[in-house]
Amino acid sequence: MFKFLLVHGSGHGAWCFEKLVKELKNKGHIAEAIDLPGHGNNKIPIKDVTLEKYSSEILKSLVSPTILLGHSMGGYPISLAAETDPTYIKHLIYLTAFVPEDGKSLADMRNKVDQYPLTSVIKKTEDGLGFYIPKKNQKDIFYNDCSKQDINLASEKLCVQAIKPQNTPIKLGVNFKKISRSYISCLDDRAIPIELQKKLSTSIPKENKYEIKSGHSPFFSKPADLANILEKIASKTYDH
Repeated sequence: MFKFLLVHGSGHGAWCFEKLVKELKNKGHIAEAIDLPGHGNNKIPIKDVTLEKYSSEILKSLVSPTILLGHSMGGYPISLAAETDPTYIKHLIYLTAFVPEDGKSLADMRNKVDQYPLTSVIKKTEDGLGFYIPKKNQKDIFYNDCSKQDINLASEKLCVQAIKPQNTPIKLGVNFKKISRSYISCLDDRAIPIELQKKLSTSIPKENKYEIKSGHSPFFSKPADLANILEKIASKTYDH
C-alpha cells in the first residue's frame, strides 16, 4: 500500500483527480487530492495567492511518508514543499509538469521553447492579477482526448489562475536535491508540448521517465493507465 497526494495545475482543483483517486484506492492505496489556495473550495482573494501559500497548503496535508504528484503548474509548489520541509515527502512525480530550476520562475521555464501554446489563447482578468482559458479553447488545449462529460465538468469548475505564483522565482537547495523524482510525459499534450516536456525533464534520471499516450489531462482520459504508472513508480521508490 502506497500513499499519494495529488496536486493540480493552473485553474484546476482537487475535483479533476476524482477518477484517479478512485483507481488508486481500488488498487489498495491511499490517495488524496487538495485544493491549492484560490482554487476549488479553498477560497482566498486572488491578490493573496502566492507560491509559498501553495507550498504551505501541501505541507499541511502531509502527516506520514507520501508520494507527491504535481500536474502541470503543480510541479512548482511540490518542489518548494520538498525544499521547505522534506520530512514526509517520499518521492516527487511530475505529470507533464514544470520541473523548476533554482532562481527561475515558472514563467521563465516556458521560455525554453519558442512557441508556448497557451500564450495565444489565455485572457487576463481586468485587474491584471489572473488569467483564464476561454471556454471555446478549453477542449483543444486541455482536454483534446477527454469525454464530453469530463469537458463539461471542467468547464463548470475551472477558475481564474493567479499570475503571481507563476512569476515568482523559486529557491531550491539541498533538501530538494535529495528527494528522488520521476517524470510522466503526455505524448499528445497540447498545453505543454512534448518538446517542452523533454526540456523540463532533463534533470530526471532516464530510468525514472515514463510516457502515456494522452493529452494534457490523463486523469480524465486514461485514469487506469495513469494509476498503473503511479503504482509502478511507487513500487520502485519503496524498493530503494
